[in-house]
Amino acid sequence: MARRTDFRKANSYTGQKIKGTVDVSYKIDGVRILYRDGEFVTRNNKVPPGFDLATTEDAKERIRVFKDCELYTGSFFGTNGPLQQHSPVRGCIGFDDVYPLDYDNLGEDMHHFDSRLIIDRVDNPSEDYIRVTLAEALTLGYEGLVLRTKDRWYRVKPHYTADVYVTGWFEQLDKAKNPKGQLGGFDTNYGKVTAFSDEDRVALWDNPQQYVGRLIEVVYRELYDTGSFRYCVTFSRFRDDKDEESFDTKQWTP
Repeated sequence: MARRTDFRKANSYTGQKIKGTVDVSYKIDGVRILYRDGEFVTRNNKVPPGFDLATTEDAKERIRVFKDCELYTGSFFGTNGPLQQHSPVRGCIGFDDVYPLDYDNLGEDMHHFDSRLIIDRVDNPSEDYIRVTLAEALTLGYEGLVLRTKDRWYRVKPHYTADVYVTGWFEQLDKAKNPKGQLGGFDTNYGKVTAFSDEDRVALWDNPQQYVGRLIEVVYRELYDTGSFRYCVTFSRFRDDKDEESFDTKQWTP
């Protein structure tokens, strides 16, 4: 199935000036679900295998009404896990876990979104304002901010992430260059991903070949001019809800 383009995407905030009226909201780290052509699909136009069982009927109806929503139960893993299981706990994603993201309100130009995410509406927000507001959002446990203008969205995060495909893998070695029997890292077209938790190194070593071709999210500090990763790159998670590589491309220090 082809990747959908009928939803609003956010650009990375990199310190640029943002003019006009801006809706400032919290960024939650959930799974975006669209209601399109009578189906509940992710941005890559796939129906999560556990969606029907995991999501309550009133939650589904809320998505039908608003058509572009984020499902969020408190963390990405807690939300995406049941959606990717074939036999999840029935009804573990409810009405209050559905956050409408972009819907029309006749007579107004600005976009509308779940009131629980609203922070402020400001004109011509300064970089200092964005920096302070981001720090407050992180203190409250949110992933970052979303800045919504009439024509564009910006995501503001404290670090830089990329979604890249796994092209290979390698085993970790000890100081004497002896194999340790656990994952050393993944290869990508942009360099190696080598930072993992101890638990992930062990768990991912079970048939690591199965991960080749899957999209993963990584955290990085900088890119070389060639587009390759500079410094250590940290594995964050698999992105089963997307199928397109992407980068936060320009550094901004919050």
